[in-house]
Formats: sequence, C-alpha cells, structure tokens
Amino acid sequence: MKTKFTPGPWIFSGHEAFKVFQLSKESTHISTPSQDERIGVEEKYANARLIAEAPSMCGLLEDILDNTFLSLSNNPGDEKLQKQVEKIQSIFSRINK
Repeated sequence: MKTKFTPGPWIFSGHEAFKVFQLSKESTHISTPSQDERIGVEEKYANARLIAEAPSMCGLLEDILDNTFLSLSNNPGDEKLQKQVEKIQSIFSRINK
C-alpha cells in the first residue's frame, strides 16, 4: 500500500525538545509533540515515542491486512474478519487523506 508520509524508520531524539526525526543521512524533522506546559514530561516522552513508531505500526497493519485478506478468501462469510479489514482500511484512508 502506498502511503503519503515520510518513510521510516523514525527516531525520538530523547531530549527535552521531544523531536522525532527520520533516521537517514538528512535526519528530516518529522514532529515535535505539544510543548503545552499542562502536559507532563513523561506524557510528552510517551507521545514522541508513539509518533516515532508510526511507520513500524503502519507496516505491521499492512502485513495484518494482507494476512486477513488471505483468511477472508478462505472464509468469505467471516464477519469478524471482514470488520477487522474494514477498520484497518479506515485507518489507512485517514492516514492517506
């Protein structure tokens, strides 16, 4: 599946600036989570780590979607699998708007 975001891997700088970068020669700046003082430091670190893992999570979702399609071809009436496919497709449609 073709995605519109900057390819991973991304890394969290691990500093108080909470910046996330693409791991490459250019180290493209991806994101800086909210600097809102009402959000605690631990939550800011967690947000930055979550953002840094986004490409890996998308890759895993693609793999799950491929495997689910295979399962659906063998079990076309499986409504639970169909709903899972629809949820994952919905996530990718929001990512790729």
